[in-house]
Amino acid sequence: MSNKYLTPTERFAWVFLQSLWVGGVWISLLIIFPAIGKTLLSPILVYDVIAQIESKVIATVAVCVSLQLFMFFRVSTYKQLYKTLMGIGMIIVLVLSVTFLTMNHFHLFDYKLRGMLFIFIALLGLFFTFLFPPWLHK
Repeated sequence: MSNKYLTPTERFAWVFLQSLWVGGVWISLLIIFPAIGKTLLSPILVYDVIAQIESKVIATVAVCVSLQLFMFFRVSTYKQLYKTLMGIGMIIVLVLSVTFLTMNHFHLFDYKLRGMLFIFIALLGLFFTFLFPPWLHK
């Protein structure tokens, strides 16, 4: 661990970005998608609306995790990225979100795989909420 520190503004940005993407994914899963499913719309229209919302949420995840990785590198070294659970997890989330967006753009997967990737990203985000931020690692 290097001797670099984040300013209080950067620490707030870290927590804000994490709550933005993790909260956005879980609010989508627990509130928005079930509410859309309960409407009297046709199933094809419900699927299309959910697919559009999912891609926007995952794009937000990709941007937020990229910014968090940038802040992670300000605190620690590149070697620490592969040694800490947070670094490995952020790489996994970034790869999953880019994979999701790429496959969604080319229409290469069905709703089951889309839902599995979305839930996996949500579970990784929940896991991140229980980890210490990088500036508190020893």
